[in-house]
Amino acid sequence: MQAHRLPMRAGRGWLFSAFALYRKNPPLMLSASMAYWLVGLVLALLGPLVLLLPIIQPTLMVVLANVYTVVWRGIQPQQSDLLHSVVARRPALIRLGLLQFAVSVTFALVSMLIEWLIDAPTNMAELTVQDVLLNLLPLLVIMVPVFMAFCFAPVLTAWHDMPPGKAMFFSFVATWRNLGAFFMHFLNCLIVVMAAGFVRVAFSSVLPGMGDAVGYLLQLVMLLVFVPTMMASIYIAYREIFETTPAPEAVTAGEDA
Repeated sequence: MQAHRLPMRAGRGWLFSAFALYRKNPPLMLSASMAYWLVGLVLALLGPLVLLLPIIQPTLMVVLANVYTVVWRGIQPQQSDLLHSVVARRPALIRLGLLQFAVSVTFALVSMLIEWLIDAPTNMAELTVQDVLLNLLPLLVIMVPVFMAFCFAPVLTAWHDMPPGKAMFFSFVATWRNLGAFFMHFLNCLIVVMAAGFVRVAFSSVLPGMGDAVGYLLQLVMLLVFVPTMMASIYIAYREIFETTPAPEAVTAGEDA
């Protein structure tokens, strides 16, 4: 198995390809993403049970990926399709979830430590914004490689029979080889969010009475369309990096980049 190195420009198309996937079956795409977030919300409302979320998240991500595959193929969803490799690889997915739980606990402890350092008495009357950013920078730096390690790990564990540790390694390598594409993808998502904010501000300036209504409408569109599309974009990235053989010129361009 090989993680292809894609050119930087490849990341620009992930969001558009994910939206095209969303257009194939909006009800299924929307219900799948809403169910994913609903599980997290229910666990959060149940207090301590929210600690189960990192453990079951890899399984939920595989179910989502199965949904995207069903939509991609244009077939009617069956239970066997949606649970493909979930039952057979359940122990490995749980182990991956336990690793993610350990990382989440570590992040929580580090966040508490950083918060304590920020709130701790100092010789200065008040910490400046620069001080806060400098304290948060180590946490942000650590979050990036953790995302890289878990980005594709659930699918690699379930669909490619990889042990959790090996899946995390392959996921990290794949994202590292395609940092440029991921940056372009992040930039695209940021542009969409900023554009939605700009439209709201523009309407508020031109038609003050319509500002709130347009804002609510944009929030609804973001929730019903953009969020499911953004979630599906990781599946598109997986397909292009692991399953699609790039054209020779694309490979060359990626190596030159």
